[in-house]
Amino acid sequence: MPKTDLQHRVDEWQAAYHEFFNGLDAIPFGLRQQPGACGEWNVRQVVAHLSGWHAIALAEFELFERGDVPPTTFDDDAVNAENVAARAHLDWTQTLAELRVRLAALADYLDGLIKRGGSDDPRFGQWLQGLGNDARDHMNEIAAWVAAMD
Repeated sequence: MPKTDLQHRVDEWQAAYHEFFNGLDAIPFGLRQQPGACGEWNVRQVVAHLSGWHAIALAEFELFERGDVPPTTFDDDAVNAENVAARAHLDWTQTLAELRVRLAALADYLDGLIKRGGSDDPRFGQWLQGLGNDARDHMNEIAAWVAAMD
């Protein structure tokens, strides 16, 4: 059975996060909490930011599947600040664990959506592409920052 466009987007999103976690493994422990990895954020805060957007994505996807729902608009800077602040109490391990849980929840939802026949709503693919690009862009920025620290 040929893959659907949505399945391709899911595969690309999952590949981006596989690469992201591999990149995180290469970051020296002492740099993970140091500010400046991405703007003023440290690496843990970047992970917290991504985790928060995955929680939002799941909520949005559930709305998309219900049908005729207007697109939600977000103040990205405000949402980013809220996502990081809401997870400030988490340590490195907890922050990574939360992102993994969010990724698994979204993957489970998408698997179910595809099994239910998928959706032709382009917002699913747009969000998945955005989430994947965010992981890749942040990892590129972090890797350049780590290289400059050597």
